[in-house]
Amino acid sequence: MAEKNNEANVTVRLRDEIDLAGLESWHNKLSEKCGTCGVSIARQVSEGNGIAAVKLSLLPLAIDTHDGMNVLNSLFEFEDPKSRSPLLFRLLQVRRK
Repeated sequence: MAEKNNEANVTVRLRDEIDLAGLESWHNKLSEKCGTCGVSIARQVSEGNGIAAVKLSLLPLAIDTHDGMNVLNSLFEFEDPKSRSPLLFRLLQVRRK
């Protein structure tokens, strides 16, 4: 029997003002500010034509600095896949419960 993957995902969308074809030009900055996780997120979004379900476990590694957080937020929108709410809003809702 195959093992079930219970790892949580987050929906990552390329921001409207960012050109999908030009996303690769950000790889050096992502690598510098976010490490390999930032580049991995960008590749998944690029392969998904602007949207990807990314493992939630990649985010803490990519945003462990303010610079990492800023560059990712400049390029992408992060959503809770179930509610389609912005990820930060959803996390704050859960925290309040």
